[in-house]
Amino acid sequence: MWKAREPCGWAEVNASLMLHEDGADRDEVQAYLERWCLMTPDFAAHVIRFLTEATSRTYVISYSAGRDLCRAYVNGDPSRFRRLLTEQLRVADLR
Repeated sequence: MWKAREPCGWAEVNASLMLHEDGADRDEVQAYLERWCLMTPDFAAHVIRFLTEATSRTYVISYSAGRDLCRAYVNGDPSRFRRLLTEQLRVADLR
């Protein structure tokens, strides 16, 4: 299921922007998550709680952006994958 949802990952970032930049209410954001992220109502509500927690609200972008950045860096190369897992790399190293 997670592989099927992967293209929807950036929609969670959009939902966060809706909440924090556009001033959308929770019901609107919940409907957005259910439609565009293919989430159940309970899971969408859980994500909204995560997005509104002061300590985690900016963390949501790390899932989508981090995955894309790591995937582009590795690009099917096993030695790069090993480096990714065994060394401390900065974002600049992955670009």
